Amino acid sequence: MQTTHYDNNDDNERSVRRAPHPFVPGYASVLVRMDRKDRLRQLRDALGLLRESQVERCLATALFDLALNDPSLQQRVRELYLAATEEDLRVTREPMPPRPQRSSPSPRSGAVERPASLDAIPSSEEK
Repeated sequence: MQTTHYDNNDDNERSVRRAPHPFVPGYASVLVRMDRKDRLRQLRDALGLLRESQVERCLATALFDLALNDPSLQQRVRELYLAATEEDLRVTREPMPPRPQRSSPSPRSGAVERPASLDAIPSSEEK
């Protein structure tokens, strides 16, 4: 990965970081709980929006703007922040569950499932 200089935050040493793949100008990664991402996708579907990552980025940006620009929501944001902080502290102290195995390759990644070991590959005699 190449190092990229971002102009969006010159006063912060984090303005120099690894470029995400694929790089989308003007965007930065934000960690969000998986259940919230699922709910974001449900909202996207309920609004009848396309099932594309650019739509999720734009919808998330709209939700951020709503929370950041509406003073009447700021007390509610504070309450939700405190609840999220409590949940984060609880979750980070619990052992991490094993990651579920995908049953099929992701259509976006083009990944191909590989056998766990070479022993799982049938030999030419077995074919």
